Amino acid sequence: MRKQKWLAVLLLAASYTAWSGEWDDRLSLANQYLRSGRVAEAETLYLAAERNATTEQRGIVQSNLGAIAYSRAHFAEAERLYRRA
Repeated sequence: MRKQKWLAVLLLAASYTAWSGEWDDRLSLANQYLRSGRVAEAETLYLAAERNATTEQRGIVQSNLGAIAYSRAHFAEAERLYRRA
């Protein structure tokens, strides 16, 4: 339950930030995949979105990737991603 709340907070923060173009489309789709439990597909889209992201956008993506790592109990990787975000 705690992990779900944390994921929801991170996704909510990302959804309030509106950027146009391909990056926003990838992020939105990745968020939908993550909410529906398609974690591997979400991770792939987050990584693709990260490649063309601005500094602020990259922080959002890394935070979401950190949430995925945390949900998989990869705590060291999650911490690294959260710190970079």
